[in-house]
Amino acid sequence: MLKKTISHLITYTFLYLVTAPTAHANKTPPLREKQNIAVISQPFVLDKKNPAQTKFGQLIWRGGLILSSRSPHFGGFSGLIVSNAGADLLAITDRGKWFKGKIVYENETPASLTKTYIGPLRTTKDRLFNKTGYLDTEAITQLSSRNYLIANERNHAIRMFSRKDNRPDKQVASLPLPQQMNKIRNNKGLESLDKFKSGPYKGWILTFAENDQDKNKALKGWLLKGKRTQPIYLANMGDYSITDLKILSDGSVLILERHFRFSTGLRTRIRYVKAKHIKPNAILKGEVILALASPLVTDNMEGLSVHNDAQGKLIITLISDDNFNMLQRTLLMQFELPKAIYNN
Repeated sequence: MLKKTISHLITYTFLYLVTAPTAHANKTPPLREKQNIAVISQPFVLDKKNPAQTKFGQLIWRGGLILSSRSPHFGGFSGLIVSNAGADLLAITDRGKWFKGKIVYENETPASLTKTYIGPLRTTKDRLFNKTGYLDTEAITQLSSRNYLIANERNHAIRMFSRKDNRPDKQVASLPLPQQMNKIRNNKGLESLDKFKSGPYKGWILTFAENDQDKNKALKGWLLKGKRTQPIYLANMGDYSITDLKILSDGSVLILERHFRFSTGLRTRIRYVKAKHIKPNAILKGEVILALASPLVTDNMEGLSVHNDAQGKLIITLISDDNFNMLQRTLLMQFELPKAIYNN
């Protein structure tokens, strides 16, 4: 009992530090150019008591890595893109940086990261994203062959960046956002976004706030295209917060969620929402396909990506935001999503 209480105290402490927006950024010397950094990769099992277990919820465990680096800029990962075949990883940090690496596999299991680089995001005036208004870069999606979109919390915004060497470089524009987004609390803003590549909403952007609720406690989101805006909601199931989402090729959506209570600690969940349920003013419910909580390994999971491996299997990759806190870790996890789930 004492051990569990201490664990929850530690969890509470590092989650509290999420609300300190600029403390780390102010103490760390600015990163002005791309740097090659050394990253240590340590494999881990999801269930320490049953290390051979591979089925978790409806997903199949592929493997995970604990990532660490001596670079003061490494960490705080809140947005993620993994390329098809799963080789190239691109993440953004909530301190206005991008991070790239190549995932090395052994028998379909992630074994290490190589060719790891980190660099700064830049504003339209070619300045660093190191001021309060530009921090908390929380989600990323590739808009086209030339551009990325990145969502900002606190100073709520969705910004377009030029694409250079398969990573975001310089801001080139901002998307028009509905006025109601100005009412979102600073630390509960946009944490997720992606673009529909097919179906009736092809070309539209789907975005949700972390934990902005309507009068019925449903979580608020928006469908965006140009100046057009349509509201959409996610049913509140257990007071989880939304930390990322990805849209699959058929228009269905995976939503990554986080829950914390002093009495229960950290929990991670993924919901799957079928494409036919996506429409303006809908209250999405979806199906929980993964739920992680102690004693299973989890952390502050904030980045979600999907890709097809060499065999065409759909792979989900998660990454955690350690808030630049020594009590937390950067975890990289991979799961297989069976076709039976998204093809029915």
